[in-house]
Amino acid sequence: VFTNEGDAWAVRKASVEALGEIRDTRAVDSLVNTLGDQYATVREASVLALGKIGSNQAILPLLETLDTSSLWALRVAAANALGTIRDRRATPPLSRALRDRYAAVREAAAGALGKLGDPDAVDPLINALDDPNGNVQEAVLHALDTLSEDLPQQTYQRIQMAINKRRRALI
Repeated sequence: VFTNEGDAWAVRKASVEALGEIRDTRAVDSLVNTLGDQYATVREASVLALGKIGSNQAILPLLETLDTSSLWALRVAAANALGTIRDRRATPPLSRALRDRYAAVREAAAGALGKLGDPDAVDPLINALDDPNGNVQEAVLHALDTLSEDLPQQTYQRIQMAINKRRRALI
């Protein structure tokens, strides 16, 4: 039970979460509007709900969130949502996010790129094999492994050579 107007953000957050659970594409416009909410928790819930709905209609607002949000948690949520939606327009922004200053964003971007299945993600992912964070390296390896399943043999071999080179460097 909410007792004062200060709790209104919690009502908005709960509403946004419910819309995400319903997964009705008619909610996309409303959820996009809440990406401008003054409370970060509401904005994050909106990004997560848009990812659950999975509508391509949400791509551009999610890309903007990934590119412009000053909050790393929102960039992580946007990367995850973009990976769920699997629209290849997200490849360039997610590739840039592999160089984010926060490891959690880089890890989410790598995971999302693996889900997109876009061969254009191979080179940025190979470059990210040298990331100083072990979790990011694991996410990159997993993404490359996932991508290599659907790529031409020549690209698959290039990925394997890069992975083997990275493993030798660790020994």
